[in-house]
Amino acid sequence: MKSSTFIGFALAALVTAAPALAQEKAAGGTDRREAMFQRMDANGDGKLTRAEVDAYYKAAADRLMSKRDFDKNGEITREEFTKRVPRTKKTPAPAPAPAPAK
Repeated sequence: MKSSTFIGFALAALVTAAPALAQEKAAGGTDRREAMFQRMDANGDGKLTRAEVDAYYKAAADRLMSKRDFDKNGEITREEFTKRVPRTKKTPAPAPAPAPAK
């Protein structure tokens, strides 16, 4: 059950990230995969670790829960997930954690 929940959140995160990726490509011609890689590569070393990938999707899942769990019970119902809400100004994604000093 936990793995199917994680997969659900990961898919939802990808769906919510898609418009931002499309905007980036339209705005600057940047390849979407490159832009996503750069956002996920928290320490900027040109490689993704499992921790960086997990942190990226955890942040996306946290955003999804904060935006769609309207009754704040820790669960998103189908009704909450599909409810249409007025668009608000987009908040920028949190800045990646600084790379550890070497």
